[in-house]
Amino acid sequence: MKRPVAVLLCLLSAGCVARSTVTTRESTPTSSADNVFDRMLNPDNGLLIRKWVVSDNADRIDAALLRYSDGQVVDAKTDESLRRNGMRLLRVRSDQTDALLGDLGVGSSDVAAWHGQVVEWRELYRRPVSGPGATLAVSGRVRSIPPGQLRLMGRSWTVLMEDGPYLTLELLPQLRKPQEPSLYRLLGDADLQGEVFEALAVEIELEHGYAYVLTGETPLRDRIDPPGDPAGPDVETPDTLGEFLFCQRTELPVRTLLVFVPRISDRLLNPYRIEGTTPE
Repeated sequence: MKRPVAVLLCLLSAGCVARSTVTTRESTPTSSADNVFDRMLNPDNGLLIRKWVVSDNADRIDAALLRYSDGQVVDAKTDESLRRNGMRLLRVRSDQTDALLGDLGVGSSDVAAWHGQVVEWRELYRRPVSGPGATLAVSGRVRSIPPGQLRLMGRSWTVLMEDGPYLTLELLPQLRKPQEPSLYRLLGDADLQGEVFEALAVEIELEHGYAYVLTGETPLRDRIDPPGDPAGPDVETPDTLGEFLFCQRTELPVRTLLVFVPRISDRLLNPYRIEGTTPE
């Protein structure tokens, strides 16, 4: 397990003697904890999100994601929970993201948004639940979702670990229902008011040189308990929460992919680089 690196405060001084008898001392820049945290919170460190919308060709998307996937992102339990709820999270090499987008199909769009350091919960993506609501499969159970906004909330900040800097990312789906304005809402934490889906909470360390892709997919049927009598006739399985968020069942179906890209400046990376070697 990675452990945060302690930042040591040190002061270096160098002296020189002039031709006269007067001695002068000139201080070099200090490497203080404040300086390190200033570099961590610098605007060139933080989270970039690319939103891709592509034609929802399941075979093409699955093949492309499998081709570019590089390593495990979350533990097996979290991965199973995400897949059960129709979500897929994987990582690809940063230098291969554009190639992945090209392989996902024609008609794709790519919109980027810079978030920087996100120290408070922020809406990263939303899908409205309109009309009378929706019937969705959540954690294997079919339930009614009332009208409102189904949102993906997030927080992210740069951290120093023993093997280098990372970008911590927390994701949490939330259902925000329409509410009348009230003093309680003004004084409380409005960003997280409503129902949160704790079973789908994700916390990962984003590594420099990689991009992390989150999208929806159709899970295996045996991961969802259909409503009604198990011995009865087959029924159409409702969309999972992830499918509803990322897959639009329009006349020309489209799928959304969110790409989380950590931006870490060279000023933070350089202390961990040794000339002639490649960091693991």
